[in-house]
Amino acid sequence: MAWRPTRYLMGGDLDNTAPGKVTGWMRFAGLSRKVTFDLEGNFHRDIRGAMIRFRGVGCEDDPEAVSFMDGFALKQTGKVGDMTAGRSPHDYGRTPYLEAYTDQNGRIVLELDPDQRDHRHADPSVRIRPHLARGTGREHGRVSHRLGERPQRPGDCGRPG
Repeated sequence: MAWRPTRYLMGGDLDNTAPGKVTGWMRFAGLSRKVTFDLEGNFHRDIRGAMIRFRGVGCEDDPEAVSFMDGFALKQTGKVGDMTAGRSPHDYGRTPYLEAYTDQNGRIVLELDPDQRDHRHADPSVRIRPHLARGTGREHGRVSHRLGERPQRPGDCGRPG
């Protein structure tokens, strides 16, 4: 069985700029501190070598969050599963999907809806930095984007209206 805390995700950053390593953090409703990640492996090709930022629809005062997140470790180590923004080239799917196999909580899956992307941000602040091409010393180019962002209306906490 997998932990599927997407509903309680408030935001996070994951960094795959070091080959074979994904590190970062996520903030979840129901937890008092950020959850840190230190994983072995890489993102899928669409974002491999990238640093990604994403937001969820979690609300800090969600009454169900504390009980759902009870037992979720604040430090997660293990292996990267499928991690993709759902962009071309499509190795896994066409939607943002973040999966890890951790030593603390086993399989963790976050499925972000493409409709959550916040198209109001014309100049995303997160830079995607592909790994250096082996033997060339050059970067393959730069791409910028944010994953899973959705504008929130005050008080909606991301819940359907």
